[in-house]
Amino acid sequence: MAHWPSLGRWGRLVALCALAALAGPLASTTSARAQSAGPQAYTSTLSHARVSLAAGNHVVITMQATGDLPGLLTLTLDEDPATGSFTKGSWALAVSYAEYLPITGTAPSDDPDAQPLEYVNKGTLGGTLTGVTLQIDSNGQLVGLSGVQLSIVSGSLQFDGATGTGATQATGLADFDHTSGSLSLTF
Repeated sequence: MAHWPSLGRWGRLVALCALAALAGPLASTTSARAQSAGPQAYTSTLSHARVSLAAGNHVVITMQATGDLPGLLTLTLDEDPATGSFTKGSWALAVSYAEYLPITGTAPSDDPDAQPLEYVNKGTLGGTLTGVTLQIDSNGQLVGLSGVQLSIVSGSLQFDGATGTGATQATGLADFDHTSGSLSLTF
């Protein structure tokens, strides 16, 4: 605590209460201003894809996202019964990750268990997807996707009420260790 010798104990208490009373309205104004600033763009790099076929003729692709919105991206592509193509569906991004905390106390720095982890769950974004173009290799494996347009229609926790748009693409979907892609969202 700062040293305010001329105020005394009660004077410091009154000064701190006055600062707290002023800080509340200032924080509310700042928060309201940030919310009305308009949409913000977020980008993430995608890796480590897993492709699955699900019941009901759905292709499910999950990828790890790092960058502005780290977590797990899931794309569910629905088969069009008339054409047999997979050009639309739904998506969700769970923005959650583990974050290393500083080592406290006298734990040895070479002990891998000494650095504690904190689970961070910022929430989920989701919506519909359209415009999908799939790349299939000569063996019939799904190896890439492009042209995917995302519509944000829902959000939870920190993303509650989010609406917006985005896009994604990826290559190397058949090779877990060599998947490369991008995700961009604006909300």
